[in-house]
Amino acid sequence: MKEEPFILSIGSAVCDTFIESDDLQSRNIEPKPFLLIEEGAKLHVSRLRRMAGGGALNAARCLKHLGFNTAAFFKLAHDEAGVKILQELHNEGIDTHLAITNSSTSTATSFILKAPSGNHPILAYRGANDTITFKELPFEAIQKAEGVYLAPLSGEAAAHVDLFAKKAKEKGIPVFHNLNIHQLTSKALEVLKALPFLTAFMLNHKEAELFFKVLQAQNGHTKIEFSLQNYCTLILEQGTEIAIVTNGPEGVFAASKEAFYTCPSTKTTVLNTVGAGDTCGATIFGSLIKGYPLETALIYGSINSARLLASATLPPRLFSFSELEVEADRLHITVQKTAR
Repeated sequence: MKEEPFILSIGSAVCDTFIESDDLQSRNIEPKPFLLIEEGAKLHVSRLRRMAGGGALNAARCLKHLGFNTAAFFKLAHDEAGVKILQELHNEGIDTHLAITNSSTSTATSFILKAPSGNHPILAYRGANDTITFKELPFEAIQKAEGVYLAPLSGEAAAHVDLFAKKAKEKGIPVFHNLNIHQLTSKALEVLKALPFLTAFMLNHKEAELFFKVLQAQNGHTKIEFSLQNYCTLILEQGTEIAIVTNGPEGVFAASKEAFYTCPSTKTTVLNTVGAGDTCGATIFGSLIKGYPLETALIYGSINSARLLASATLPPRLFSFSELEVEADRLHITVQKTAR
């Protein structure tokens, strides 16, 4: 166990494979753009790049850039993809001593097709991530952690997120939970049970609309229309201290017991959206642990996620706190605050 405290990032580890092909056809079919591949077609791949990804690793990478000691818990197999992930994390200085590396199921892999908009479609194989059991969750690591970032979980582990969050709260450790739509649809009731123990809970706008229906049914508020204010209010009523909703180009919305906050997005060229939500969430969480007020944390989250969106390198070059301070001064982002 490390002597120094660390932020523990828990969730999926994925070998992200970025595929670039000039033969992919992009076409606008209202109301959405599509990448089209004819059945039986053989497409030339002009570039193939791989990177360690997944919610836990994206968050750990971001927190490491911010200057935190970071330990990641995940599960993979001792196969080519698993070796690639461990080597990359080692090179980045991310602690992997908590990782499980003997899965009988292959390491999770995603195939990311490059789209002109930067909003790349992803073919995801969850692999070893689906096999994390309750007994494998790193409860003992809470003793040395100064914060817990719960990235999306699946399988048996997702059914026990409330127990892990409760254990952390009993130790006085802040917990941030950022999940995905798969966990939200398959383990919604388990997510509800975790809310009283969370420091902050983050969804995107689409996920928030879906979870709002679950909250309504749970609390008997079936006649309340969805709005970000109404959704966040229901989250806070469950005991979560801060509710956060990311909304793409519309920015980030948040609520605490004192106020509602609206932070505009940072204008940037979008080259890649993969990992932007993880980067935003990890930056907000790291900022709160560092003692920054929520308004500043939201600004830093917006800036760092924009940095990822505009990054052409893999892994992306993210900002440190000192760089975020400089960028915030340069951009003059103002968070709108409204009393609750």
